[in-house]
Amino acid sequence: YCCLSKLVFGFPRIVLYAFIKLLKINCVISFSGSCNVYFNRYLIQRKRMIRSLILIIVFAGLTCVLYAQTPAIENLKAKLETEWRDQERADLYYQLGEQLYNFNFEQGLQHVSRSLLVSRQMGYLFGEARALTSIGKYYYFIGDHAKAFDNYRKALRVPLNDTLSAYPAETYIRLSIIHRIEAQLDSAHWYLAKAERTLQRMPANSLHASYYATYA
Repeated sequence: YCCLSKLVFGFPRIVLYAFIKLLKINCVISFSGSCNVYFNRYLIQRKRMIRSLILIIVFAGLTCVLYAQTPAIENLKAKLETEWRDQERADLYYQLGEQLYNFNFEQGLQHVSRSLLVSRQMGYLFGEARALTSIGKYYYFIGDHAKAFDNYRKALRVPLNDTLSAYPAETYIRLSIIHRIEAQLDSAHWYLAKAERTLQRMPANSLHASYYATYA
């Protein structure tokens, strides 16, 4: 974390250093303009410096993108350290796990699994269905469709009373995606139809966009 911070905040200094090096090379040429040897050296060094500068800019840009996401993770971790209510901890574990999927699948799975454990211990049915769906998503991304199916179906067996929640609609959509990938189009359409009936009772949100994208 410290290394990334130093790179991000030290980026202007790196760029300035590269331009100073280019300027020094130009000064050498100005005092030896009639010398082809210096001129050839100048061209070679300039190409190297430009290539290095481009690599620095690209790497620093990627680092800035990653650095922008770490505050959200650190903020969730800080909240977990002070939160004592079980339902809120289950929610925080889930959110942290979803964020960590962008960096480390295994760490993301660990936190979502903790969310599942806390949800089951306190009878938090929505949290249980949500965590099981997220774990199924983990197995989907690593290519283990059998375990993804297993967790999605476990999520569907959770008796939810809130018909306006995101579950089971999201679970239906994710099951449809796997069936579509495996060329089981009838099953894919069947799960989309079940998702549609659930979504009709909900206000428009990102799940509707996911449904139409999958249907298309």
